[in-house]
Amino acid sequence: MQEQRLFKRYKVRIPFRFMETGKNKEGVGEITDISASGAGMIVTCEKLQLLSRLEMWLEIPNSPEPLQASGRVEWLKNVAPGIFRIGIRFDKVDFMAISRVFKIGSS
Repeated sequence: MQEQRLFKRYKVRIPFRFMETGKNKEGVGEITDISASGAGMIVTCEKLQLLSRLEMWLEIPNSPEPLQASGRVEWLKNVAPGIFRIGIRFDKVDFMAISRVFKIGSS
């Protein structure tokens, strides 16, 4: 099977918190891989739905402020009660800021 990603993925371990847009659902997690268009992550929360919209705050090492991003859930897999592996497609992200994350992943 041929890889169809447009952007290189970087392996990372970045803690973050999120809120589901329009709902009172919050959670925390860890980003495990990231690219310019999306991220794979492990989250702890109540069940999310496909295409749910998320506002996210990534805790970037050596940065005084979290990196804010938003996106939608493209896929999800329940790995344990209250723990999900999900894939997010970014729809709003500061590419200059996210380049700091790529440096973490390539070191």
